[in-house]
Amino acid sequence: MNIKNKGSISIEVCLSFIIFISMLLVLTTFIKINIVYQRMQYGVNQVTKEIASYSYLYAASGIMQLNDDLQSQIVKQTETLDNTAEAVLNIYNNFSEINNNHKEDPKKVVNDLKNIGTDASTIFDNIKQLAREPQKLITSLIYLGLEDKLVQIKSQIFASIAESLLPKYLNNKGQNTPKMLRSNLDFSGTRFLEDDESVYIEVKYQYHENLPIFGDITFNLCQSAKARVWLLGDADIAKNYQPGGNQELNSVWQSSNFVRGKKIISNEQKKLKYKVINVSGIHAVKINGKNLEIYRFVTYDSNKPTNKLKQFEKLLTKHINTLSNKVNNLNQLSIQNIKTQKRKVIAIGSNYEITKIVYVVVPEDIDQDELNEMAKKATELAAETKSIKVIIEKGYGNSKHIKE
Repeated sequence: MNIKNKGSISIEVCLSFIIFISMLLVLTTFIKINIVYQRMQYGVNQVTKEIASYSYLYAASGIMQLNDDLQSQIVKQTETLDNTAEAVLNIYNNFSEINNNHKEDPKKVVNDLKNIGTDASTIFDNIKQLAREPQKLITSLIYLGLEDKLVQIKSQIFASIAESLLPKYLNNKGQNTPKMLRSNLDFSGTRFLEDDESVYIEVKYQYHENLPIFGDITFNLCQSAKARVWLLGDADIAKNYQPGGNQELNSVWQSSNFVRGKKIISNEQKKLKYKVINVSGIHAVKINGKNLEIYRFVTYDSNKPTNKLKQFEKLLTKHINTLSNKVNNLNQLSIQNIKTQKRKVIAIGSNYEITKIVYVVVPEDIDQDELNEMAKKATELAAETKSIKVIIEKGYGNSKHIKE
């Protein structure tokens, strides 16, 4: 009898030990996954912030304005580009703290950049090299922003930049990053300025763990980070401050695109009561019974020079296509009441009669003939889609500086 009892206890101990070891292995695996996940998230966050901060240099150096002007011209001003690139690089070299006291010869860098080519695969290979050296990355934006086909693959270019920047943030106290963190990383979900105000970095990868009992297990992980691009931030507001009077009207059209857009969109959302919180690029909705109006707000400073109507047509076409594509792929919208902060989900489909509206805000001092031309062009573009309504409204003061 005693022998049987001892045998039972031995079996129970063995079973308990196996269960304990299994639980320990599972726990260890989840700890490893958590470490990998946290290190990756840190890296993605830092890369997103770094790319967002580069946009400030891109705007403040004048490259953004130069790029905007050249987009509307047929002839590429190569000499202007070269001189601008060299000037920007000279300024950048003066920041010894950023540059780690290492200076590049401007002419040499410019010559390297001019040879990056226009073939997509060539660009991606070269961008990965450029991204490791900030001064080259900044000046390369001068050249990457000019061709229409390069603009179309801008998100892919920045995905390559993100892939190159990530490894330096994944090292742990000088130790090399595990191979699985440096290979088979998918950045195809990365988006740059898709909503005209932010950079979104997304990385997908697999984590493999080989457990004695459970065998080889693969975990599919996806992590992301989003940050608004700096561009010029609030610098223009401070520069254009006018003592007295309505500061909002004095500054809104003279501030950076991001600041101006943010203020106007926020104000227009309040008028419509509900803002959209689950889809970037769709700003607000108006519900009237079974009628659902979906809005995308656009600001357009008509007092900027060079090919105004052509520039407006290009901008409006972009926003019409963006709104149309986003709504067509929607099943539901999450919206928030601006006043009460209450949220709700509305189903898209047979429940509502949907009207898609691109709402363009222009300065109050726009030339009337120009406004008429813009309205005519908007009607033509909207008619081509048969599903978009375009509204152009004047508001938020004048865009011309009080003192030139």
